Amino acid sequence: VEGIRARGTDVDGRAAVTFPVEDGVLCAFAAQAAARPSEPHVLIVDELNRGNLPRVFGELLYLLEYRDAAITLPYSKREFRLPDNLFVLATMNPLDRSAVALDQALRRRFSFVDMHADATILARWLEARLPTGGDAGFGPRVVQTFEELNARLSRDLG
Repeated sequence: VEGIRARGTDVDGRAAVTFPVEDGVLCAFAAQAAARPSEPHVLIVDELNRGNLPRVFGELLYLLEYRDAAITLPYSKREFRLPDNLFVLATMNPLDRSAVALDQALRRRFSFVDMHADATILARWLEARLPTGGDAGFGPRVVQTFEELNARLSRDLG
């Protein structure tokens, strides 16, 4: 949300270090969303369960649960709230065992949608992005390998 950043500076010809309060990505993004209330703004956090949740979200964890509330930011002491048009999407690998502890804390704050592996989507994506004149069999081989790996995972892990 915001943080204190060490900055080198010159004070009267001598090197010094200052620690100004600076907005983080979320503050800047929230300001942009607030300035354009008719447009949806989406913040995407990839592999949420791989991160340090308090460090990734900070004060945002509270605001995700209580969207109508505002908080006082700890460093700048200014009031901060999430605009109604700012949405947070996060990906999470449910097979990763570290996700179990996060799961309970996040279920209150996020809606969960299972998105299973789909060979049809992969095939379409590869078809649209592979360069023309390349190996025509590359896409089908990737899809076949994908299907074989998923079959093996299903067989071995259930």
